[in-house]
Amino acid sequence: MFSFTLSCGGSTAPVTNDPVVEDTTDPVPGDRGEITVSGLSANALTLSWEPATDEETAQLNLEYAVYQSTEDNISTVEGCESGAESITLLQEFTPGATTETMTLSVSNLEPNTPYYFNVVVQDKAGHKAAYNSVSATTDAVPDTEPPWVANSGIMPSSISSYSLVLCWDAATDNVTAQDDLEYAVYMSESGDIADVDACSGEKLKIDFKTYVADNGVIQATISGLSADTQYYFNVVVKDAAENKAAYTMRQVTTGPEPDTEPPTVANKIITATDVTTTTLTLSWNPASDNITDQDQLQYAVYQSDSDNMTTPEECLEEGVVMIMNFTTNSLTFDVTNLKAGRTYYFNVVVKDAAENKTAYTVVHATTLADTTPPMVADKTITATASYDYIRIAWAAATDDVTAQADLEYAIYRSETDDIGDLDACLASGKMAHGFKTYEYGTEAHFGGLFQGTTHYFNVVVKDESGNKTAYTMVHATTLKDTIPPTPGGDGAITAGGITANSITLSWEAASDNVESHANLGYIVYKSTSNNISTVQDCKDNGTQIGSIAYGIKTKTVEGLDPGTTYYFNVLVKDGGGNEAVYTMTEGITTAD
Repeated sequence: MFSFTLSCGGSTAPVTNDPVVEDTTDPVPGDRGEITVSGLSANALTLSWEPATDEETAQLNLEYAVYQSTEDNISTVEGCESGAESITLLQEFTPGATTETMTLSVSNLEPNTPYYFNVVVQDKAGHKAAYNSVSATTDAVPDTEPPWVANSGIMPSSISSYSLVLCWDAATDNVTAQDDLEYAVYMSESGDIADVDACSGEKLKIDFKTYVADNGVIQATISGLSADTQYYFNVVVKDAAENKAAYTMRQVTTGPEPDTEPPTVANKIITATDVTTTTLTLSWNPASDNITDQDQLQYAVYQSDSDNMTTPEECLEEGVVMIMNFTTNSLTFDVTNLKAGRTYYFNVVVKDAAENKTAYTVVHATTLADTTPPMVADKTITATASYDYIRIAWAAATDDVTAQADLEYAIYRSETDDIGDLDACLASGKMAHGFKTYEYGTEAHFGGLFQGTTHYFNVVVKDESGNKTAYTMVHATTLKDTIPPTPGGDGAITAGGITANSITLSWEAASDNVESHANLGYIVYKSTSNNISTVQDCKDNGTQIGSIAYGIKTKTVEGLDPGTTYYFNVLVKDGGGNEAVYTMTEGITTAD
């Protein structure tokens, strides 16, 4: 720094050369960058903010730019100056020229629309800082138009003595959504609620509320009414701006006082006639009623196996069956599908138009006994035999009372000819299959039988009354297999696992024309001589090791002497008793 004195015209003045200080900092928005929105209307508002400060630029020389956006994208300087389509520059950089609160009036806005605003301050060095962006939604345009009712008619339904249902078409509005419209119901006993002004508070039945329309129709239940009374109803709809419109007033008369008196039956006797094994006819006297015409009364018939339905309420309990639905002016009913020789109980209930009911006096009747046994047109039983099972089949019987599908059959089986008729079957105690119905055909199978054995069969059919009929006895003999099994692996036997006292034998499974491997029996024989190469040799000269075993392919022979030569063979036997042997093999135990 240097200084000197400047003299001019006899006057002097000191001159000083101060160094230039570089501006490197951004301005600081006033009031922590807050922007205030005021004067909000449908199309305009006012923005206010406090002036910024700067280390070098005087407050009066700071410049301000104002930005507007329809998106939240102007919270920074860079965002404000991005040039996005949603951003509008409301004020270019202009000196504030004041240390007081600054304002900017914004106009030409759209109603009911959200906007974002921000202010950017700039110092003389071009450094910039953004205030805190602020958002505001303009007011909606005032709604002065009432809702519109295309069909203003009100339709009553479900009219009773004390209540009814009102139905009306949903209204529409230029601003308020249809689901947000509110409706109030007004009621009067005189026709003085024809318009909005006439629908006063004391005549309000249901206050304003929203409704969910069903296919464009709204319903409201009105209760607490008096019987046989004329009422007037109207509906007023209002939108969110409290604009209102009235529907067309409707007059409705409630129903008369309800009928609570049940029908009267002078003679409650029910008569059962024409009783057979499965049917009968019921008849009864007509009832009368204080309101419902006699020929409009309805009757229902109930059936039970016990005397448990003396009142209309008891007729609805478990165990009671309605066999005739309520039928107008019906005084007789034919009962069918009964069981022979059984006692049944019946009652009749009469009801009027108001659902009041009266029960008659319970009657009981016993159907005729069924003494006729089932009929079998062809008593032949066919029998088809295989090696180990027999199938029998027979023709279905019929009965004069019991339905064919309900007939039951029992099967008797014997090894001797002692079940030739019904008495013999019942006395034999040889029932193989108990009485049951056959849904998918009358046949039965007996398996697990021995080959070449004779079996006798008979069938007894029984109806629902226990009457029985026997078929004609049949006998059948299972087939006898005479072909012996064939040893597997060409009959080879392998001796392995040899120790001083044991040898393990193994062989391939044999095959048979009838039996599976699992049902073939195997017996192992041993000898100290080469003398068990045939079936008979095995039995005459060999020693049987254990008992016969089914489906095996290996066996360990124990209890042998050390250092000894043994001969082994395997005999295989099928269900028919046919036998074959494998090829004899030898094995030498090891020495101790």
